[in-house]
Amino acid sequence: MLLIYITMGHLYPLLVAFVVLSWASRSHADVKFVFSVHRHGARNVLPKTSLLKENSAFGGPTLLPQGLNQTYSSGVTFRTRYMNASTCTGTNTCLLGSTSGGRYGVLNAPGVSFHNYNLLARSSALDRALLSSRGFYAGLFPSSPGLIPNNNMSMPDGQQPVPVYSVADVNDYVIRGYTKCPAYDDRLAAWYNTDEFKRKETETQAFRERVKALAPDMDCNLTNWWNVYDAWNVWNSTGLGDRFPPQGYLEPADAAQMTPLANWLEASKMRSSLTGNLLGGPLVSELLDGMSQAARAQELNSDTYIKVMTISSHYNTMLGLLSALALDTNSPAATAMSNPNRPSNWLATGALPDVGGPKIPASASLLVLELFSEQPTSPLLVRLVVQDGPSSPYVTIPLPCSSGSASPAGTCTWPAFQTWASSAALSASDWCKACRNADAATCIQINLQGQLDSSQGSGGHKDWEIAVAVVVTFVGTLLLCGVIAVVVRQRSKRAWSQFEHNPNETKEPKISC
Repeated sequence: MLLIYITMGHLYPLLVAFVVLSWASRSHADVKFVFSVHRHGARNVLPKTSLLKENSAFGGPTLLPQGLNQTYSSGVTFRTRYMNASTCTGTNTCLLGSTSGGRYGVLNAPGVSFHNYNLLARSSALDRALLSSRGFYAGLFPSSPGLIPNNNMSMPDGQQPVPVYSVADVNDYVIRGYTKCPAYDDRLAAWYNTDEFKRKETETQAFRERVKALAPDMDCNLTNWWNVYDAWNVWNSTGLGDRFPPQGYLEPADAAQMTPLANWLEASKMRSSLTGNLLGGPLVSELLDGMSQAARAQELNSDTYIKVMTISSHYNTMLGLLSALALDTNSPAATAMSNPNRPSNWLATGALPDVGGPKIPASASLLVLELFSEQPTSPLLVRLVVQDGPSSPYVTIPLPCSSGSASPAGTCTWPAFQTWASSAALSASDWCKACRNADAATCIQINLQGQLDSSQGSGGHKDWEIAVAVVVTFVGTLLLCGVIAVVVRQRSKRAWSQFEHNPNETKEPKISC
């Protein structure tokens, strides 16, 4: 055994050094909460209508192997920024508690930092988003060979699976509200008749006619351009789908116009003057709820709260969130999104001039809002960062609520962000009313409850009108049974009251579901 003797004279400087290093290790910023909205990876061809509706095939087009690899890489870069002590310390972006093990598993298990009490993974119900979430978390929590002998801590091959939550697409107004909002559909249809759109039609007519000559069966109208571009892009980048164009080849000059025109069309659809907060308002509400709980946990010095919330989604989800916050009208934000190395810009929706060309988020892109503090006891700040695909850097986008006193630049104090963003948030009932949606289960229930409350207030004469109005799906049937149960109870009470006066004139109601 090697014994090392240290005199008090030698011990004092070591103690001082230990205290300094300990303080320094705690002096870097801690990220308390991250709210990350991801775009899925590369997928197969996706036909959709001019109003963003897709076909009814269950699950939609599948995620491709390339897409799974893209989302895996996205998870790796996310871990580098927030969970890898050797990298996140240098950028002051370590997620609170993540560097003690960085694994996902059972609460209180050795080496486990994340579990179902502090991480929530959500996804739309479509194949490309669900599998993208799987790829992302495989990169974020990589297989740990050291865990393989202990099957109580991981899968037999060392994987650390993360549960991903979803709801049926017909009821998903938070992630895919852009496909379920008649009020937005009306605005979009009206935009197709504007002078701006008609000018673009005229400007691109000759180009689209040349494409049409090589693809005579394809609708090359500007309203359908996404489908033209998508068929071409999937075929040329992956070799999947039908050959496009089916006859001959596009000239280089025409091939160079395919993507910019699609980007212009799709980005313009997400302009805040068209979307308002209809598409992103419910997501803003969930963001604020998550941040509020994290901020409250800091006040209580509690470590049990959701620290990571991820949404596996679509580019319309991401752009809808940015538009709900009207960031496409904010010059500092739009300028930060575009620079000489990135001439194309998510926020170039046409709301501002001279902010680069329009661009939809790349496959496996991330949009992240962070709640953090520069010191353990410093005020909480909010920062927005984006990553346009896993090979791109994280870029900070300044928020309009930032002030000179907030540091680093472009961040907001939590109270200022909460006040600013609250105006964009929509509750479920507000969204149903604003979008005029009567089909999502949440909207059916809210409408039903409102009618029931109104009925009860007017003497109970419209109970069966409410029941007949329910859409008789599985969910609708359950809701219908609930209404009937209320009706039975109310009428049973009235029947009993009548029975006391004239027992020969009353029969027990018989209703079944």
